[in-house]
Amino acid sequence: MNLQELSAAINTLGAFCGPQGKNFLAHVEVPAEVQAAFAQLQTVYGTDTRAANQAYAIK
Repeated sequence: MNLQELSAAINTLGAFCGPQGKNFLAHVEVPAEVQAAFAQLQTVYGTDTRAANQAYAIK
């Protein structure tokens, strides 16, 4: 899976997961290919990640 395919997969998942629990997915099985792509990205970016947006936190 290349980065373009990974981006498309993430966008597809985003259509099902929304803020405040709307269309919430309780569990998503992450394919090995996605885990491998993430590991590859970590070699470039390290452990830098974006902080969660608290506007979408369940209150």
